[in-house]
Amino acid sequence: MKTLLGFLILVTLLSGCSTKNSGTSDVSRSVQSPAQALEQHGKEKSLEEPFVLVNVLTDDPDNPSPYNPLVKKFGDIPEVRTYMRLSQKLMSGASLTVDEAIALFTAELHLYSWETTRDMLKSAVENKERNERLGFPADSPYLTYTGSSTKDFTKSDNSAAVTGIAPHSYTTTDTDAGGEVPASTDQED
Repeated sequence: MKTLLGFLILVTLLSGCSTKNSGTSDVSRSVQSPAQALEQHGKEKSLEEPFVLVNVLTDDPDNPSPYNPLVKKFGDIPEVRTYMRLSQKLMSGASLTVDEAIALFTAELHLYSWETTRDMLKSAVENKERNERLGFPADSPYLTYTGSSTKDFTKSDNSAAVTGIAPHSYTTTDTDAGGEVPASTDQED
């Protein structure tokens, strides 16, 4: 008896169901075949924007990609191009002059409005005025990417790493009008 009951249950399960829908209902109309579902997904996928990975530090600042995250977020404005150009120059290892640093900080402040950028811009403007007053050349290096990272332990989760961009120190070795060599000068006071 148990065997017969087990066999009946097995046949019922394998047959799918003992009853079938004889007519079309709303449920059966909404169910799509796999081919229809795939076709519908293809139409929806074609309407979406394609995924394109663009590195801000390698994209051409004179002709940025429309998929560039900065261009997508802020539009193709001069500040984005300036920020890209000077960030690329700094990250490539080249030093920035004080005028370039001011332009970089001004563009970054326009884009992000960070308090630290505002402070760095203020410091760069003060250094430029001091350097002009002391007679230092305007094209001397001001910022250099050091490439070293330090851990910021002020964060509670210790997750922040700070990559150094240090003000550049330089020594004046040219002789002045009297034939004497000026004293070595460090840019930071």
